[in-house]
Amino acid sequence: MSDKTFSVEKPSLGRLTVPALTVASFAVNISTPTINLLAVDFARTFQVSTGITTLLFTANSAAVAILAVAMGFLAIRFRHKLLLLTGVLFVSISALGCFLAPNLLSLQFFFALEGAGTAMFVIMNGTIIGDYLPLSKKPKAISYIIGGQLSATIIGTLVIGLIACVGGWRSVFLIFILPVSIVGLLLTFYSLPRDSGRQLPDKSLYLDYFKRVLSNRSAAAALVATFVGGSGAFVLFALAFYRERFSQPLNFIVVANLAAVSIYIVGNLVAGRLVNRFGTKPLIIVGGFITAGFAISFFFANQLWLAVALNMFHAFFSAFPTTAGRCLVVDQIPSTRSTMLSLVLIFGSTGDALGSAVLGSLLALFSYQITAIAAGALGILATCIIFLTKDPYKNSTRTPS
Repeated sequence: MSDKTFSVEKPSLGRLTVPALTVASFAVNISTPTINLLAVDFARTFQVSTGITTLLFTANSAAVAILAVAMGFLAIRFRHKLLLLTGVLFVSISALGCFLAPNLLSLQFFFALEGAGTAMFVIMNGTIIGDYLPLSKKPKAISYIIGGQLSATIIGTLVIGLIACVGGWRSVFLIFILPVSIVGLLLTFYSLPRDSGRQLPDKSLYLDYFKRVLSNRSAAAALVATFVGGSGAFVLFALAFYRERFSQPLNFIVVANLAAVSIYIVGNLVAGRLVNRFGTKPLIIVGGFITAGFAISFFFANQLWLAVALNMFHAFFSAFPTTAGRCLVVDQIPSTRSTMLSLVLIFGSTGDALGSAVLGSLLALFSYQITAIAAGALGILATCIIFLTKDPYKNSTRTPS
């Protein structure tokens, strides 16, 4: 099978590229803490129930899913730098639109626009890192970008609440989110190579790229593992467990969550330095089994200090499968990298939604312990599936990180 493509010689990434992508990653991931912290304020302004504001999550998530599908085609046709910049631009426009939003419907639209921008950025930053950096430098770069994404939760939680208390929720978008997104846009514009991608004149090859990924055993296994292990509900259940099992106040929950995220970032940075030494599969497998063990043990803890300790260990080791997994999927099929990353986002988002629904139902019907066992079983199953994938770092020529 011949690729009816043409490529340009790829320049190397400059020193500012990864820091620029890290800043942009922070900007495009600020929506979640914003909705979490300001949902009640949105409801009061537009005179609706707080439950209605959860539609902001729905709009945001739906846009992510739709753009993830579309990006499987757009990334083949258009230059990668253009698509990445468009994604960050969408986030900037969204921030301005949310500041000016006259009603809840328009706020939903701009949160959906932010979700579309996030999907474009996530897929394109992974593609650009995969295309332009040598294998030995990708893990560190990926860990920094993931760190920028997670920092949005920590800094966002602290800054958003402070600004909203002083100037109201609209000022958060104007004073904080909009300037950060513009800085990320400018940094990525000036730091990325001018020509970051390929063009594919023959539209008949669009579906061929998807078939190439789905028919590859290793790539398909990685996607299935992403789906099966895609339950993002642990944090939600853990915070609820603190309140219901140990009767902890909201202030404790906030501090515990920020501490766990901070430790997760440390684990992510450590994993980024271990990939070159051990490869991706060993880190995913070891981290996956350890994470499942801590996740189950946490919900059986009968003392607060023990629960906190288990939560922090879980946070540290759960970063290993995430960071190493990102490195694994980026280089599964280099010729169809953007298509692979689009499918990873689709499978992961779908897995998050279905996994959360299943585990939430188990919690409603049974207990935290039964839910924990089910979540741990899914994590172990996803880890076992990773055995079927190929490790792009195995037998590769590695340079010291």
